[in-house]
Amino acid sequence: MVRKTKEEALATRERLLDAAERLFREHGVTRTSLAEVATAAGMTRGAVYWHFKDKADLFRAMCDRATLPLDAHFDQAVQSACADPLGTLRNLSIGALVQLANDTRAQNVFEIVFHKSELVDELAGLATSHKQERCACLAQIEEMMRHASRAGQLPADLDASLATQALHAYMVGIMHEWVLDPAAYDLAGADDACLANRCHAVFRDHVAWEARAARGADGSTLDRKGRINFSDTRINPSTGTFEMRAEVTNRDGLLKPGQFVRVKLLGAVRNNALAVPQVAVMDGTQGKYVYVVDKDKDGKDIAAVRPIVLGDWVTFDNQNLWVVDSGLKAGDQVIVDGVAKLRPGAPIKVGSSAAPPAAPGAPKPAAAPAPKA
Repeated sequence: MVRKTKEEALATRERLLDAAERLFREHGVTRTSLAEVATAAGMTRGAVYWHFKDKADLFRAMCDRATLPLDAHFDQAVQSACADPLGTLRNLSIGALVQLANDTRAQNVFEIVFHKSELVDELAGLATSHKQERCACLAQIEEMMRHASRAGQLPADLDASLATQALHAYMVGIMHEWVLDPAAYDLAGADDACLANRCHAVFRDHVAWEARAARGADGSTLDRKGRINFSDTRINPSTGTFEMRAEVTNRDGLLKPGQFVRVKLLGAVRNNALAVPQVAVMDGTQGKYVYVVDKDKDGKDIAAVRPIVLGDWVTFDNQNLWVVDSGLKAGDQVIVDGVAKLRPGAPIKVGSSAAPPAAPGAPKPAAAPAPKA
């Protein structure tokens, strides 16, 4: 009997939360009373106060119910961030967008939080707790940024605090605008690769460009190194080009305002990048993967599946390669030959990458120094 009462109490609580979510979304939080929530749920105000202290408590419970999957994903990711901090940040960002795109409850609550609530009067206390939770979350992300910098995944001179704020602003901006106008772009229909591309600018590698500026009729050059500090995400449909902006040192004043110059971009170097031959990359129901050398319980070499997230397609030493953004680490042995015949757990014989494989595949290190795009 007690168990049935608990089940009924939980069901009552869920009905109240459903009613609050619906009314808050239709009328806004401040314009909705607890009596209206009770009526919409088919209950009395007493039932509301039995489960919730006040409107702020009800609002908080509604938000927690919607964001619980995101919180659990974040906590789990933080625990495993040491192995691949940059990959963890990327997966967290993409996971948050996927969750929002596919969870109607999350969409409703984000719409309420972004556009239908004012944290004043009886909700003022939530503003303080929200700020504390936000600071705690950003502190963990900043630590992952610093870890990624120390691991060589991000620039050594990275401003981790600024990068964290930039990532946060980028993600909140995407969520805010999409919830306001879901028809603006098909976030719900985008696959992981598309979402990864939308986050690409935030996780762009440290890039140094060499600019040679032609001067006058003699075509003389100034060998100066510049750095790209802006890259437009919009492509001109008429020309197929997009705008970039670079900052170049000019202490001697030889470059003049309004002067036309010709700038040559020699290409970006991806520091400490990992790349694999394109023939090693396979497609599965869960996305891209490669086979790596692993050990069975007896210590014998076997083929194991390793899911990966891909970056750019590059050419290095006359080889077509995929840059791997996450899923592999330096020293992993990737099987590049005979992968179409491999199966997870299949025994293999490790040989030299230059020698013909004696088994279904031959391993090869995941990557050498960073290739040039």
